[in-house]
Amino acid sequence: MIQLQPALPIVVLLTNLIAVDAYAKRVVSCPIDDTSDFVYYSGSGATRVSQSWIVHFLDWRKVQDPAIDYQDLSAREMAACDLGSYPDLDMYIQPGGDA
Repeated sequence: MIQLQPALPIVVLLTNLIAVDAYAKRVVSCPIDDTSDFVYYSGSGATRVSQSWIVHFLDWRKVQDPAIDYQDLSAREMAACDLGSYPDLDMYIQPGGDA
């Protein structure tokens, strides 16, 4: 019969905890702040061309008015945001199709 050293169970436990933590989902917070004027969804659904178009459009818009600020939102970030909590937010954009 093999006798374990007292430190071995602790090493095994720590190894298992580290392995489990590697697969844990990270908590995502809403990245919108008080300066955000526009937010757009950057998650799956719209084609890469449509996603690229909205970024180029907002970059162009910022050249016209450097004071504007925009933020992209992933699906997990979108789920963490309550858009009604940002009264100064001017527009939410949901790209779609193949622009």
